[in-house]
Amino acid sequence: MVTANARGEKPYQVGYLKEMNNNKYEWIYTPFTKISEGLIHDIFIDSEQVVWLGGADGLYRYDMKVKKDYSVDYNAFIRNVSQSNGDPIFKGTFFDENGLSILNQPENLKPVLPYSRNSLVSIIRPNPEKMKHF
Repeated sequence: MVTANARGEKPYQVGYLKEMNNNKYEWIYTPFTKISEGLIHDIFIDSEQVVWLGGADGLYRYDMKVKKDYSVDYNAFIRNVSQSNGDPIFKGTFFDENGLSILNQPENLKPVLPYSRNSLVSIIRPNPEKMKHF
């Protein structure tokens, strides 16, 4: 597990070199693209070969034994979005001026938040119609 420059596109890129055949290596970075631009301060590989990355933005876990197809979209229902103080912004559907459920949010009812209140909490759940069952 290393960080490296990515041809000037970003200050760094988190990834690792996977040995291929004929002494060639492939740079694997896709599983880590969702990690924020914040610095990774510590990297730890536990006894199960799970990689832990820690930084100011949180703790990330990467298990190479878990295979994922990163090209598949993650479909989810957004059930609730609220400000960090608990005030709701979105409760799973749009409403009109009369409180009736509608498909499209009217422009005049879209919330505008000042920068000082930009901390949001969301509740999502997978879309059951798009989930693969094993």
